[in-house]
Amino acid sequence: MKCFYVPNSTTIIDTINPITDLSSVDGETLEEIQRRCPGVEVVDFDEACEQVRAASYAKYKSAPEEVDLERWDEALNCMPPMKWRGELSTESFMICEAMTADLHSIYCRIGDRYFRLCDSRNLTHGEIVSLCRGLLDEPEAPQVEEACPSCGEKTLFMPTGCLSCGHLTGL
Repeated sequence: MKCFYVPNSTTIIDTINPITDLSSVDGETLEEIQRRCPGVEVVDFDEACEQVRAASYAKYKSAPEEVDLERWDEALNCMPPMKWRGELSTESFMICEAMTADLHSIYCRIGDRYFRLCDSRNLTHGEIVSLCRGLLDEPEAPQVEEACPSCGEKTLFMPTGCLSCGHLTGL
């Protein structure tokens, strides 16, 4: 499949109908699209997707920055959190709606300090904590894993309950 794409941009303009060679949405020619989108080219769809991903990472991926409790709480409660994890004095979650590609706003708590970054949804809780810990002036705390007695998940257990299965403990 082919598409209309401006190299190094974060979006594909439109796919190309293979029967008409016109844009799928508005039925435009390459010349018509070039008038409103200078630099547009006909590109293989998979190649354009890879370029979109690379451009999105360059534009939106961000290192951790410290935020306040109010921003953390607002992010936690604006949508259902994705990959909400906790261990000892650390906790992390992602905003379920992606910024673009597989980039999500990620929030991390270490003790009573809060952080935000934009990175891949494939990061683990441990990787997120390690990225944010670089902003702290303290050594890394040892990681202890405890399994939930209900589901057996090792990294999702909190003192008040398991974030994976909802099993409540210590209440």
